Amino acid sequence: MSRICVLSLCAVLALTPLLSAQGRKVALLVGINDYGKSGLGKLKCAEKDATDVRDLLVNKLGYDKRDVYLLTDAEALAQKKTSLLPTAENIRRTLENLLEDLAPEDTLFLGFSGHGIHVKEIEKGKLADRGLYFCPSDAHTTITEGKLEKPEKLLSVTELFGLLKDKCKAELKILVMDTCRDDGTRNESVTRPVVPKPEGGTVAFFSCSEGQKANENEKAGRGFFTDSLIRGLSGEAADR
Repeated sequence: MSRICVLSLCAVLALTPLLSAQGRKVALLVGINDYGKSGLGKLKCAEKDATDVRDLLVNKLGYDKRDVYLLTDAEALAQKKTSLLPTAENIRRTLENLLEDLAPEDTLFLGFSGHGIHVKEIEKGKLADRGLYFCPSDAHTTITEGKLEKPEKLLSVTELFGLLKDKCKAELKILVMDTCRDDGTRNESVTRPVVPKPEGGTVAFFSCSEGQKANENEKAGRGFFTDSLIRGLSGEAADR
């Protein structure tokens, strides 16, 4: 994890109230611990990552709680709303609904905590790199004959960047991914894959760079990246 990356993200978030003084600050936060029968291993801290970031945005950065949408199993159970389950369909629908209501003076924050995978498919007999995908709670990661069986059950970074560029009028869009990228048996990611360059006012931060690992900090109950972000914006040293 890069200390510079954490400090840069803290700086962007700290400036958000100034950059959007006349607009709304809206957020979508997704955290997934349990992947059911998907074959992906259970995580321990991803739900808390999303919940704690929600509290940070509301208590420290001036977000209205009504404008912060939290998709976790625990939140869906507490609110008795299946629409808050972090499935692929719910994530896409919630995001698309948010984008429709935003104006240029608004700010959008997207936070994803859970498993991520780097997809490679076979196209015309050659290996094609599809990049980084976030795994919703109903993720389907099986590749048959060189192709993803159900790509709609995953959320690609390329798709996210496209939505933010083409359908989001807000001039400032922040994407944060604290994701592991592994085979589902470890709570860490080995490398950060190459991702497309964000466009149209989007700034993106990922929990690890090439050659680094993104582990969970079970003592803090959060991913190391998210924990550093929250402590940094709470006035503590980001790399303590």
